[in-house]
Amino acid sequence: MAKRYKVTLTQSERTELTELTRYGKTPTAKFLHARALLLCDAGDYGDPWKVADVAAALGISSRTVEHIKQRFVEEGLQSALVRKAHRKPRDVTFDGSFDARLTALACSPAPEGYQRWTVRLLADKLVELKIVDAVSVMTVQRSLKKRVAASFEQILEDPARRGRRLCRRDGRCLERLPAALRSPLSRGLHG
Repeated sequence: MAKRYKVTLTQSERTELTELTRYGKTPTAKFLHARALLLCDAGDYGDPWKVADVAAALGISSRTVEHIKQRFVEEGLQSALVRKAHRKPRDVTFDGSFDARLTALACSPAPEGYQRWTVRLLADKLVELKIVDAVSVMTVQRSLKKRVAASFEQILEDPARRGRRLCRRDGRCLERLPAALRSPLSRGLHG
């Protein structure tokens, strides 16, 4: 069975929590945590509720109430009121230089025996050329998709090209952009 924590608030802590819940300037999470602590108070000034009843009254899970109680007992009032800061963000493995080298590779002629580059071929070639130690096919796909979307946005937002049409490599002009290249903002517009 999970370890149960007993919340015993002093009069000054109860007053502080009551003030937080009385005035409308408190952020929602802090408000809910303060109410949970007040309802769970088993000290001289409180009448404790069951964890399930507190969770139902506040619209949060019983586990959240238990975590609030645990943080109050182990770390104090302020720690129980605010959420823990997220862990340090992960280091960026694939940066702009990776994207640039991938784009250059994708724009180069396809390997012998193939008409064009596939995402799997690009991933294998990146490892073969020792650009990266390992890379997933989805990472390559996301990176290329990001590059294509950015380049088309740049073309469409370029004021010098606003009056011109987009043209294919064979010289024929596109009447309209393919659906995959259109901005989500332009959906529903004609032409």
